[in-house]
Amino acid sequence: MEPAWRRIQAGPGTPELAARRECIEELGIELDSFALVLEEHLTSIGGKQGHLKIICLLAISDEVSPNGEISEARWAAVDLTDLPGNPAVSKWVHSALKAHAKAQLDLVRKPIPDDAVGLHGATASGS
Repeated sequence: MEPAWRRIQAGPGTPELAARRECIEELGIELDSFALVLEEHLTSIGGKQGHLKIICLLAISDEVSPNGEISEARWAAVDLTDLPGNPAVSKWVHSALKAHAKAQLDLVRKPIPDDAVGLHGATASGS
């Protein structure tokens, strides 16, 4: 059984690269160049269809330095229990956390081989 996620190199002009760039620009965070596409959704808002990808990026530093576009940023536990109060959390955050947990289970069942280098749109999996 193939995992639901794909490991890809965030290449030029891809949504994965855009997500990586936005995280770097808006959060001042250092990220690995690989991304995991955990889920893909077809969305429909106001009669327009769009594509939404839930992407997991690996932070290679603990530093978060939000720019002026972000009022607050913090690391949070995967189960969100350490968020203060009862904050409103997007359904996409919950979807991303669920997909992340599933990807972790997939990795336990079938780890990514050390020599696997995913290409955009290609599944990186061993034999």
